[in-house]
Order: sequence, then structure tokens, then C-alpha cells
Amino acid sequence: MTDFLIVQPPVSFTNKAANYNYESVGGIGMAYLLEILRRAGISCRVISNHKAQLSIDELLDVCERDKVKVLGISAFTAQIRSAVLLAEAAKKRFGDKLHVTLGGVHIGVDPEIVRRYPCFDSGAVGECEDFIVEFVSRILAGENITGAHYAKSPQDLDALPFPDYEGVENSGFSYRDTVEILATRGCPHRCGYCCSPFLKEKVRGRSPENIVAEMKERMRHGTREMFFTDDAATINKKRTIAMCEEMIRQRLKLKFHMITRVDYLNEEVVRALKMAGCRSLMLGIESGNERIRNESIGKKLKDDSIFTGMALLRKHNIHTDLFFMIGHPGETEDDIRDSIEFPYRLEKAGLTNIQQTGYHLSWPFPGTEYFQWCVSKGQFSASLVDEYIAGKLGDGFTSHWPYLIPEGLTLEKMLRYRDEAHRRFYLRPRYVARRFFYHLSDPKKLIGDVKNGLSVLRRGTSMREVNYDA
Repeated sequence: MTDFLIVQPPVSFTNKAANYNYESVGGIGMAYLLEILRRAGISCRVISNHKAQLSIDELLDVCERDKVKVLGISAFTAQIRSAVLLAEAAKKRFGDKLHVTLGGVHIGVDPEIVRRYPCFDSGAVGECEDFIVEFVSRILAGENITGAHYAKSPQDLDALPFPDYEGVENSGFSYRDTVEILATRGCPHRCGYCCSPFLKEKVRGRSPENIVAEMKERMRHGTREMFFTDDAATINKKRTIAMCEEMIRQRLKLKFHMITRVDYLNEEVVRALKMAGCRSLMLGIESGNERIRNESIGKKLKDDSIFTGMALLRKHNIHTDLFFMIGHPGETEDDIRDSIEFPYRLEKAGLTNIQQTGYHLSWPFPGTEYFQWCVSKGQFSASLVDEYIAGKLGDGFTSHWPYLIPEGLTLEKMLRYRDEAHRRFYLRPRYVARRFFYHLSDPKKLIGDVKNGLSVLRRGTSMREVNYDA
């Protein structure tokens, strides 16, 4: 018998191609909850169904076989249509015998969804680690729990157990792959494309000792590479240096990669990262035009800071992946060209440690300034989420959710600029040769590079970015 079943639905149950670009996103959060619930004595299963491995009926069969009492559905906006379809089918089959609750990112920016869709008995908003045991226990005890309930985010991250990745079914997790880890939670910035400001979570960090303890636990199972998925992993420079020093002190032979902001780096931080085993940093530049980056996006990141940070990374031979977005309020064709040219400005300055670039069209998600801008310009209605759930946009997300189209531009032009940016960067003979020798000792990554190169040649974009759900 299973008291609580957590399911991550796919983007689409019926159009399997729509799930191609979606990994088991959100898996780290479900893995934390699984371990916490088990320690509290609540029988729990977590199924990552991000590729629609199980149909709706098959998931409901699991509920029936396991005598599940509470079904939790964790969904991003891209998955919210499938979340509703699963919840509606569950209520039709089990009625009030099964309590259905919604969690995940989408409800954080749209808590009214549980009122608009009565197939959800309740909803949990926010980081639920300190909230989930009491919440589920009250439901299991027979309390009439309805509506959206707001979790108080954990402040002492060291008090949390390590996430149980192995326990998340169908995730494809292997300790031999690159394993995700979080050093911090929250972000202090207010970028227009991001819903984090709406979620209003302050920055919190784990102690260096706690982070390293988790690393050692993963390494005992064979992990040799980890990826920090924080919004900005090096936001606390002193804590970052201390973590690296602890890794060095304990002689951890571990490669790792991070997402961070380039202005959260200095000489001491970069030196420590390199000595501890950092191989690459993923940096969001977003626009090669400083006006767009700071006035339209609100990123508060100057060109000088980017060049300074990149110079430090080049000095210590840490590779970088740079990411740009096309489609910002007030953006012009000249501004887009600035983004396309930006990597070459860096290379002309001798900063040749750029490993990859990514150019993506801006999706305006609920809870963001970009969403409100699009509504104000009549690009779509404020009820876009409900239209998406109803299937009016099509069966899938990538090719159907609207992009932000700046005034004076068209989607066709934006796509051409994106494809031009990728072809120009990735198909240079010098770049191809550098990548070949970089991955010569890793056949798996070399094969991935070849596949992505062929995709760029044919489509102008990599395998990870192709719109397969049309």
C-alpha cells in the first residue's frame, strides 16, 4: 500500500515527440520530498513520467493496485495541461476516495489554478520540504484540505537529508552520469523573463561541509562528475571558496560544472574553483546589447563585468557556455546582431574559452514581466494558460506556446537570426577542431557533438533545441 504517490507528468501523454526536449526536470525537488516522507514513516512513491512512459490509465492502475490515498502531481507550466488531464481522469475514476493535490513551479505563479480546476482538491505552493509531512498527514487523517496552501521555505538547508535520486522511478538516474546538486536556493535578481521574483524566495546556502558530505556520498556509488543547478552558485564568494577548500582538503577527485553569473566571480573564487575541479561555467548573458540587457531585462550586468569575469576564467582555463535570448521588449534587429557578435568580441579580446553558445527565443511564462508585456501588447490574452490546458494551442509546448515578438520584428526573422547565430559559431573549422580534440578521450560526448553539429548544419539549431512537437 502507498499512502502518497507523486507523479511528474509529461508535456503530452499522446504526442510523444512533444516530450523529446524535456528531461526529468524538477527531479531534484521530488527526490528531496521522497527522502523526507520516508523518514517520517509515510509510504511514498515518486514516478517521473516525463517521457510518457506510462499512460494516464496505467498511472491510475498504479493508484488502484497500491491503494494510493493521495496523488500529488508536480508540474511546470509546460506540463500543466497533462497535469489537469491526469487529475480529471483520477477524479472520474476514484472520486473522493483519492485526494489529488498539485505542486511544482506552475502553481507558484498561478495558485488560483486549483480553484479554476476542481479536479485538484488542493495545492501546495513553494518549497515543501518543511511542509509536506504535516500537509500529507492531515489529509491522511481525514481532514478536509482544500485550496492552495503556502509552504514556508526551509531556511536551514543543512537540516535537509540528501535527495533520494535512486528512488525516483523512471527517471533514468545513474550515479555514473553527471549528478545534480544544489548549494544554494533563491535568487536576488529581478530579470523580466524569470518568474523567480514572483516566487519571492530569498537566497539561502548550505555549509561547505554539508555540500562536500553529499559529494562524498555520491562518489561512494561511483559518481565522478556533478552539476550545480543553482540560479547563481557562486553568489556567496566566501562560501564558494570555503567549499572548494574543503573539497581540496578531503582530496575529492571530482569534476563539476556550475550555473552562475559572471559578475559573481573574482580572482580568488575562480582560482579556488579550478583547483577544486571545476571544468565549466554556464553563464547567462541574455543580450549582447547592454541597453537591452539592463533596461529591458533588468539584469544589471555591464559589458565590463562580463569581459573581466571571462578574462579570469580564461586565465585559469575554465570553459564557459554562454546563453543568449532573442525576443525582448524594445529589441531591434541591430540589438539581435549585437548578441550574435558578442562571442566574437570576447574572442577578439583573447577570451577563447567559450565552449558553447546557445541562442533561444524568449518564452513569456506566467508570473513574469514578459508575460504581462505580451498581454499589454495584445500578443495573447491573460487566459493563455487556460487556452493551453484546453488544447487550443495544440498538443505540445515547444512549437505551440507563443514567443515574445518585439515590435517591428516577426517570428520568421527571429528564427533566421537564431539559426544564423548557431551556424556561424558552431561550423567554424577552428571550433570543430578544438571540440574534436577536447572530447577525444570521451567517445560519448564526441558522438553527441557530431550529432549536434549535423543538426546545426541541417536545421540551424542543436538536437536539444529542435521543435519536435509540431
